[in-house]
Amino acid sequence: LALLEQSPDLVMIGMSSQDIGVAAAIEQISRSGKDMGIVVHDAAPADASAVAEAFSSGASGFAFANQPEHMRGVVLREFAALSARRNQRRLEAALRETQRRCDALLESSREPIAFEHEGMHVRANKAWLEAFEIDEADRIDGIAILDLIAPESTDAFKSLLRNADADTAATRRLAITARKMDGSTFEATL
Repeated sequence: LALLEQSPDLVMIGMSSQDIGVAAAIEQISRSGKDMGIVVHDAAPADASAVAEAFSSGASGFAFANQPEHMRGVVLREFAALSARRNQRRLEAALRETQRRCDALLESSREPIAFEHEGMHVRANKAWLEAFEIDEADRIDGIAILDLIAPESTDAFKSLLRNADADTAATRRLAITARKMDGSTFEATL
């Protein structure tokens, strides 16, 4: 009941608790669906099999209650692990939001846009697919970017890519001859 009313960062379970066993307590905590550290503690030197059972039940730490520095170290480690998990979830949520915004921008743009990685297409918007007369978005994944550049423009295109990182201050434009999937060409500016 206390877990439904509160959301603690850390739960400490006494190994010799008479109210509820370690495994049952950990099961209750797991069913709550809340992320929290679970430290089992005991005052006496613990039976190794009991400690192993606590960990296999889901405990994230074990501390000797009669050794305050050990207890402190375990609690600090568990809190640091909890903070790291929470931070990771925040970063993952921020990444998903950034990806959602990027996708929305990509799809709403009337300008042809493609993302490439190591010379291969990763994503492209509808305008890009239409410009190169690529009928399905799934087909773009296996197409090398150089396959869409006419041979007479490949050297200039490669030079543009090589110098892109070094030339961050200026916006560079390159007039090229692009090649559609059917082999026909058209003039484009990158």
